[in-house]
Amino acid sequence: MADFQRTETIGDSCNRQNLADLIGTASVKNLTGDDVTDLAVAVVTSVTNNPGTPTSGVWWWDQHDQLFKMPVLEVDGASCSFYASIGPDAWDFPGYNICDYTVHKGSLLRFDTQVGASPYGCTPMEPCTTFMTSGRALRAHVEMRNAYGFAAEHIAPASFGPVRTEGFGHVRAEWATYQALHLNLENKFPQFPLIPSTQYTGYVQATPRSYGQPTWITQVAAGLARPHNITAMSVLAPALIHLPAGRVAQLK
Repeated sequence: MADFQRTETIGDSCNRQNLADLIGTASVKNLTGDDVTDLAVAVVTSVTNNPGTPTSGVWWWDQHDQLFKMPVLEVDGASCSFYASIGPDAWDFPGYNICDYTVHKGSLLRFDTQVGASPYGCTPMEPCTTFMTSGRALRAHVEMRNAYGFAAEHIAPASFGPVRTEGFGHVRAEWATYQALHLNLENKFPQFPLIPSTQYTGYVQATPRSYGQPTWITQVAAGLARPHNITAMSVLAPALIHLPAGRVAQLK
């Protein structure tokens, strides 16, 4: 049972200021979930770890990502358990990993297109075939119509997890294309187009500036700062995500 703990003491008489001080300096101790109704919601603040198994009564202010996250316990009649960001700088939606392997954070996902597929079923997007010649798009891509978003966290096989469709996040990026874009590692440009990789599943790549506007029809995110001293093939890079594809082209 909860206890009302006071720091002020009132004697035989008091005035309104004494009452205000009594209430204003008091605190509630030993409050448990059994002491509140089912409709009450507690907000837990945490820097690195989530509050544990999501429950309907606990929401999470993630101090590490500076995002407010809600518990998702059921999607389309199926039970699940994960936290999804609802702002202020990023928004997640449910995605169901149909693969037999874990989808890693930052992977570009597309909707499942099989007959009878779940509306939330998704899988990492396959490499898109090369589509640029002399700065012009040769054809529309079926894959781009199915682009959903990026895995905001690792999503286990046959499980639901958060898919980021809007706002700031991290994407699995083909690092060599970042270097080729500006021929250096300096952060001179505020943003640059990111499109699905033409070589690797679930990755994005930067596009040469010479391609210009035609690449924007397949843009799924805007690249931001490029980390220095990267030698690996891939990097989890910061990006401004803006789905459906092509919408980032309007950002200046």
